[in-house]
Amino acid sequence: MADSARVREWIEREDGRAESTRYGQVRQLERFLRKTGMTEAELVRAAKDPERIRKVADGFVRSERQAGHRPAYALSVWYGVKSFLDSAGAPVAYNPALKKADMEPADLASRRVPTADELRRLVDSVSLRNRAIVLFLASSGVRVGVIAKGSEGEQEEASDGLRLENLYDIDVATGKFAVKPVLVSVPPRLSKNGSAYMTAISTEAATVLENYLDQRIRGGEKLSPKSPIFIPDPRGADREARTAEGYRTMNRNGLSNSIAEWFSAVAPAGIRWTAHSLRAWCSTRLETAESQGLISRTRREFFLGHALGVDGTYNLSRPLSPEAREELRESYRQVEEFVTIISPSKEDAKSELIRSLATAIEQATGKKTDGSLRGEDLVKALRDALGAASAEPEPVKGPAVIPSGIPPPKRSNEQRSVDAEAVGRYLDSGWSFVSPLNSHLAIVRWDGPVQ
Repeated sequence: MADSARVREWIEREDGRAESTRYGQVRQLERFLRKTGMTEAELVRAAKDPERIRKVADGFVRSERQAGHRPAYALSVWYGVKSFLDSAGAPVAYNPALKKADMEPADLASRRVPTADELRRLVDSVSLRNRAIVLFLASSGVRVGVIAKGSEGEQEEASDGLRLENLYDIDVATGKFAVKPVLVSVPPRLSKNGSAYMTAISTEAATVLENYLDQRIRGGEKLSPKSPIFIPDPRGADREARTAEGYRTMNRNGLSNSIAEWFSAVAPAGIRWTAHSLRAWCSTRLETAESQGLISRTRREFFLGHALGVDGTYNLSRPLSPEAREELRESYRQVEEFVTIISPSKEDAKSELIRSLATAIEQATGKKTDGSLRGEDLVKALRDALGAASAEPEPVKGPAVIPSGIPPPKRSNEQRSVDAEAVGRYLDSGWSFVSPLNSHLAIVRWDGPVQ
């Protein structure tokens, strides 16, 4: 099919389609011709007869429905066919009429967006590499095709996935980041709309990614700027692919299937999550942050790689100065808690505190709080019930005092991944325990002042 002069011209046509979209539409055209029994030339001739092309399109949708496929899927194939016909000089305006219900997935009810709690269960159930993948996708909102190689038939250059050179402030030799959260530059070849954009990964995602890169280094890999951010399982569990430079990299379809399998192990009955659920989660969390005035719609859409129209042309869709990049990082930092998974968000922590205080009151007094107490009333009730022992401790004053062997914190709220054996020393020095990463690593946080 790609050998056809018409199709080659269509593929190369500059009309704003991403490379992945172009080759996906070639496969849609192949399916349409195969299912209708038409040749490419017959299709072009039929397109010039409005009545005939209408019957062909309706017949295709009808046959796909009879074969058990959703009409919405058939319609998406038709849109690819229309793009080809437009390029071939035989544009068609007609679209098969479908009901709204036909456009919804058959299992729509099972595809709700997961909660942070459900994503925590996912993160806790997978390996270090897979944990890094989940956190990267969920906190950045990038599509799976941005970090993994595309299907066969796509241009090699357009499908290699992100590399270490696309991560800002990284020391490639050590796999460590100088600044967090980490900005991520998505080049045009990996953007669905063909335009470069920038997003970021959360501090916790960056911390887990550092541990994963360290694991690769200790395994003998020498990292370079062209190294893929994620590579296949060395035990051969993944479908292997290669970058243009010969580096082993993830296969997009294989990774998508793997993420669905990871989800299936923790999903509630009747719920089906896919790799796209991680992007959906990021989008909904950023929308919540936008509703609270913490990020503008333009920047939220930019982080998700959406087309921005005139707003983007005059602002974000240009090469960014270092100052502009730092502004974007600060914008992301303002909403970072909304896309944080391992560490509960402030809202989650507040709810947990309320539950803990209510439990303490009930245990001390034998009376139910019925959930009606909030804020200062709840604290007062706890103090009345438990006496002076429940009063809040005086805040620590003065600079941080760190025992020998533990690097001092650089800023308040700094998070650090440490060996499990070192957690006790960190806690003794004033750090707070956040969560385990795996069987031998944990995250701790410094909440006090710094020198």
